[in-house]
Amino acid sequence: MRTSSPASYGSPTKRSVSVCSHYPRTADSFGWGAAIGIAALSATHTVIALGLRPWRTGPVLGTAIGFLAAFVVYEAALYAAAFVLPSSDAAFSLATIGYVLQVNVGALAVLLALSLGARALGLTQPVLAAATRR
Repeated sequence: MRTSSPASYGSPTKRSVSVCSHYPRTADSFGWGAAIGIAALSATHTVIALGLRPWRTGPVLGTAIGFLAAFVVYEAALYAAAFVLPSSDAAFSLATIGYVLQVNVGALAVLLALSLGARALGLTQPVLAAATRR
């Protein structure tokens, strides 16, 4: 009896190759991959361009400013790509973008709590203090 559970694929490398080998290799999937990569780089560049300015408002508000700026740039880049690449009407509906925002805010909240907890334990130092010591 053959199973299709992830454990039956063997090593992690074999599992990732198996998963990747079933992904469609079409022009539009490569196009969307490129669009997602460009959107991610654009969002990262946005946060880098903001520099330390948002952090002067405090760690929580500074993080929120950077996150929202990156989120808007990322979604705008994907929205622009949707004019060229095939997609459904529901891909950029308010409900879909709202759900993606919800998931991302939840993940950000957890990461921010972990970061502030690590700082409180003395495991890390504030961003502004680290930047001024360089």
